[in-house]
Parts: sequence; C-alpha cells; structure tokens
Amino acid sequence: MQPDNRKEDNHMIENPSDNTTGITQVLTEQAPQSSADTSNEIISDGELEAGPVNFSVDSSLEFRQSLEKSGNRYHIQKLLATGGFGRIFLARDRILGRPAVIKSLREELLAQPDTVKKFIAEAKLSAQLDHPAIVPLFSLDSDSTDGLHLAMQFVNGITLQEYLHRSREQQQKHHYGQMRYNKSLRERLEMFLHICDAIEYSHNRHIIHCDLKPANIMIGRYGEVYVMDWGSACEEGTDRKGHADGTPSYMAPESLREGATTQQTDVFALGMILNEIATLRRPVFGSDCREIINRICSGEFEPSTPLDPARRLAPALRAIIEKARAVDPAARYQCVKHLAADVRHYLFNEEVEAYPDSMLQKLMRLMYRHRYLTLFLIMAVLCASGAMAVYGMQRENHVLRQVNREMIRNLQLQSNTEKLATEVNSRLLRLQDQLRTLSLSLGIGMAGSSADSGKEHFYMVSEFAPDSKTPPPGLIATRFYKHPITLEHAAYFKEGDVTDDTLKQWGHRLRGLHPLRLAHFFDNLIRQDSFVHAQDENMRQFFLQGGILRRITYILDNGIALRFPGMYEEVASNRDFQCDWIRRAYRTQPHRLIWSPPYPDTSGHMVVSCWRPVLDRAGKEIGTMGFEVCYHELLRPIFEQGRRENFQTLYILLDSEGREIFTSERRDFEQQHADIFSAPASAPEWPAFRCGELLKRIRQADVPQFTATVDGQKMRVSWSSIGHAGWTLVQLAPQDFDGPADHLQTAARQPGSPVRGAVTAAR
Repeated sequence: MQPDNRKEDNHMIENPSDNTTGITQVLTEQAPQSSADTSNEIISDGELEAGPVNFSVDSSLEFRQSLEKSGNRYHIQKLLATGGFGRIFLARDRILGRPAVIKSLREELLAQPDTVKKFIAEAKLSAQLDHPAIVPLFSLDSDSTDGLHLAMQFVNGITLQEYLHRSREQQQKHHYGQMRYNKSLRERLEMFLHICDAIEYSHNRHIIHCDLKPANIMIGRYGEVYVMDWGSACEEGTDRKGHADGTPSYMAPESLREGATTQQTDVFALGMILNEIATLRRPVFGSDCREIINRICSGEFEPSTPLDPARRLAPALRAIIEKARAVDPAARYQCVKHLAADVRHYLFNEEVEAYPDSMLQKLMRLMYRHRYLTLFLIMAVLCASGAMAVYGMQRENHVLRQVNREMIRNLQLQSNTEKLATEVNSRLLRLQDQLRTLSLSLGIGMAGSSADSGKEHFYMVSEFAPDSKTPPPGLIATRFYKHPITLEHAAYFKEGDVTDDTLKQWGHRLRGLHPLRLAHFFDNLIRQDSFVHAQDENMRQFFLQGGILRRITYILDNGIALRFPGMYEEVASNRDFQCDWIRRAYRTQPHRLIWSPPYPDTSGHMVVSCWRPVLDRAGKEIGTMGFEVCYHELLRPIFEQGRRENFQTLYILLDSEGREIFTSERRDFEQQHADIFSAPASAPEWPAFRCGELLKRIRQADVPQFTATVDGQKMRVSWSSIGHAGWTLVQLAPQDFDGPADHLQTAARQPGSPVRGAVTAAR
C-alpha cells in the first residue's frame, strides 16, 4: 500500500450557520515568532504519521512471545462477558491503579492463524484511532501460554441498544407529552453527533467501521459516547463480496449485494441508527436473516414516525433520516460530515440540506440571524405605525368630534322642534278632550228630565247690553274681553221663531252643564300652578291672568245658541259665531273635530277655534259645539323659545293649507296680545309659505330634518307635525347654530339670513 500524504481534515462544526474559521484552520495558521520559540507550534499530521493506517499484521509465535506479559501489569478482578470470539474481564492496572478492560482471545482459537491475525489487526487499528469517541487501547499483551490480550479503557455505562430499550419502555409506560419527547430526543441527537464525529474521524483515516449498530456504541455514566468493536473495520474501498461481516439490519444494500465498503455504507448504518434514536422503532423486522436482507435491499424499512402515535417528528428531521438511509447511494449523504452538519442545522433550528426552506422560512431565518437589526426595524416600523395610528386617531377623533357636534346640533334642533310641536299638540289634545266631554254630556243630558224648577232665569244676549234694565248678576269688566263678563251665567241667543218653552227646555239642559264648563275654564288658566285652589281663588286668577280657553259656544239646529262666559255681543245670526273657514271645512268634512286658522273674535282678540257636532241618542246631528282658544297663549311656548335663542333661528307655523299662521320674526307678537282690541274685524289673509321647495320636501315626509339653501344661505331645516290641528312647525337654523347658548353675533354674520328681522329686533 502506497503512503498517502493527504493532510487530515479535522474541521469541527459547532454552529453550521456561522461563517467562522474552522478550529483546524485556526490551529494550523502559524503565528510569527522567533525561531528559538517552538513551544506554541502545531505539529503537522505528517510529522506524527508515516502514512495511512498500517494494516500489516505479524501473527507469528515469535511476535506473540515478544509481547509484554499482561499478568505483570494487570490484575484480573472478574469476568464480565463471554462470546464466541473471546472473553472480557474487568482488571486493574497494577502501576497506575486505573480500571481497565481485558479482551482475551479464547485459548482454542490461538491455533487458528486467521483468527489470531484478525485479533491483532483490531488491536493495531484501535491503537491508531485517537479520538474522544473511540475507546483508547492501552496495550496488546501476552501471557505465559502465549495468549493474546487487549487492555482497553473501562467504560462504565450501557450500550446505546440498552439505552434505547429503556427509553422505549419509559415512553410506552408514561406516554410523555410532545415537549418532554422533544427534550429527550434532543439529548439522543447530541449523542448521535458524537458517533458521527468518531466515524468522520475514522473516514478521514480511510477506515470504514462496517458494523455500526446500537450494540456497538457505549453510553458512559456521564454522557460519554464511544464507538466500540472495530473488529470488522477495513480500509475504504476493500472488496468484501462473499465474506462481509456485520449485522444485516444496519448494513447498506450495496454491502449486502456487492460487499462494498465506502463511506456511504457507514452513512446508511448511521441513518438506521438515527431513525431508531428519533422514533424508538426497530430498524427493520423480519422472521429470519434472509427476509431482513430482502427488506433492506428493497427499502422496506420501519417508517420514520415515532413509535408512540401521539408524538410527531419535525419534517426536517424525517427528511434527514430518509436521505441518510436511502437505498440508492447517489441519493444518500456523500459523507458523514454532511449528515452531521444537517443534524446540527436541525438542532440549531436552521435550514437543512435534506429539507430546503421555502422563501418565507428563509426570510424568517434571515431575520433570526440578524435579530437585533430585525428588532430595530420592527421597533422602527411599530413606532412609525404607532405615530401614524396616533395621527390617524387624532384626525379620526377630530372628525368624530365634528360629526358628533353636528349630530348633537341636529338632535338638539330636532328635539327642540318636536318638543315645541308636542307641547302645542298636547294643549290642543287636552282642549279636544274637554270639548268631547261637553258634547257627550249634552247628548246624555237630552235623555234626562228637563223639568222647569220655575226659579231659573236664562239671560238673553240683549240683557247683557250696557243699557239693559235687567242685567245678569256678577258682571265684571276685564282687559281680556271687550264687554263685562260673568262666569255665573251664559248668554243665550235665539232665532225669531223659537218659542219661550223651547228655550226653557233647552236652557235647563244646557244649564246642567254649567259646572263642567266652569271646570274647563279653571283647568286652562294661564300660568296655572300645581296647587289645588277653591272656586273663588280660581275666579280671581281668571279675571287677573286670563285663560287659554276664551269662549264655549253651542249652536243648535232649532235656532238656540249659548255663549259662555256671558257677554254682550252684536251678531246678525247664530252662525256668525263660526268663522267662514270652519263653515267651509264642515261642508267637506262633516262629523269631525276641526281646528281653524287664527281669526279675530267678537272682542277683536285673535283666536283659533275647534268645533264638533252634537248628536242625539239616535246619532242624528242636532247642532255644533265649539271652543275658542287664545291664539297668543296657545303659541306662546314657540315665541318664548325663539326669544331664548336671541331669535337666531326662525320658527314658522303652517296650517293645513301651507299658510304661515305664525312666524317668530314678528316682534310685535307680545304687543298684539296686549292690544286685544286692535285686531281686524275679519280674518286676515295669511301668506303662503315663503319656501315652496321646502314645503314639497316636508310634505314628502321622508326625513324630519335636512339641509337646504334659503335666501342664498345654507340652513338646517327641522320640522314636526302638530297632528291634531293639521299644522306643521318648521324651524330654520344656521349651519353653525349650537343652541340657545350662542350669541347674536352668529346671526349678525349672515346678513342674508331669514332671521335678520328677528336679529335686528333683538339688537
């Protein structure tokens, strides 16, 4: 065999991903120093070795007799094991006092030259392999009978086979969870890397182990790992076809078929061991040696999945196993170094050659390698995102505040409009209910007795005249009526053909409703408090403050009419007590409660009236009955709200025909109420609503509030229906109107606003 002067590659991989210089490279770089200083020089492999491992063996008797006698050096303590090849004893070094293992060739085999030669070859090979994971050989000795003995380091531990057997039993017994399983697997993979280091070292010496299996690997008490039994080892490339040694379950298919001895045959055995370490499964099952060989050659191995079905292996580790034990050597790792590197990559959670990363995984690993830069970039992005989020939130909050402010404005505006409309509507409803009560009471009274007591006197309207000789008692002058009135008697009217008997008959019936009429008047006093007062106090308040309800009128079809309170009036006919609008409305809508537009009563006071028919027991209409209500007191809440808002908004009340029967821009509203006798003798001509387009939108009744342009200005329009009278209250407010707290400057900034008259009046 020719000497091989190639330098041994002792490069060790600690973290495969680090682009650092290997230990061997660092050690072999010579630092500048003086020629006299040689203490720190690294001796080259060439100076230590004359060449590759020397396999030449001298098995002669003379060679055996020249060996040192083991009995002089080692004291045998006990027999550890006996096999077909030899026996193993525990001994102690007499000189150094250390324990040792003596492997002795059986006496009956000493006469077989091939066996002796193989024993000595194993000793020479073990002596030339110097690695922490290979058990060192102390000496090759003889004895007085020319026997052969190998003295080796004592390993206090168990084989990997026994270790895996115990691990398998514990997993089956305790069913450890995935986390505990992964932790023990990591410990076993670190042991596997020690095995790979030893085999890589032997491959660098061109030695193939040829019998790698768990039974030939020792695990020391403190985690040391040793590759044992180099008796089947041979030089790389040796043709062993026909006489291959080893265990079939761990032998490569090409070794079984062709007797090949390459680095990849040991790689295959390591792949089978790795699968057993990772899954705790046996490498391959078979009833006999032939079946096992057939399964190995056809690739029918145990799957690379854990024996415990509840546990899982990472896809990368499974890919490493399948690549290491591939049937085709070309698909296998080309050397143990690459296999160990992939396992280390897996342990460091890095990309492995057998299971390439996707682009996303590559990116994640790159971020992990540059984690400080990645953390800085992430923090920068988070800070930028946070700043943008804060800015966005501020903008959103600003927009939300504007939206909320606008929404509050709209809600306040609509709430105010509906509140005023509801207040007026509730007043109308209460008066309607009182009118209905009186009307029903008259119908019921018609069924009762109408006997004349002979003491009652029914005062005709002429008796209320200022020059009357027999005026009714209790007449009192008040500023709310043109002539003196009395709350004790009503004024009766009759057509020319009505007899006195008929008048008395109906007078008794109508007189019976006097207490109820009086109660309705007291119930509608102006600025009435919540206390209960006696009748005299209520009368005093009525004459002092007045009431919303001004007159109650009965007009019967038989020509009799009654007005309460009693007061002198000059009318041509009983029908003159109804305005023209009411008479026209009754022709189209009979038998309904109807509210009229404002008109002046006989005292010149603006009133609105409500009328309803009076029916007898058979349901036949026998007349009508009505309330006249003070127009100013009815609508006073609307005017006062406009005054509280400094007339910045405009309130308009529309009747059923779309006419403006009230507007808050009329500053003489209070003056009109005070000057009660200045009203025109006939009903005024109320103007049509000034904004025809707004009226169309209001009558569509789609939304109660919208924005529109009025006189060139953007205005918010809010409206609400006063259903009992068929009226509509409309409020026009500037866009920036916030409610009564605003000042007059808001309206002053809008010279074209429809409220300019009200603003001017307020100034």
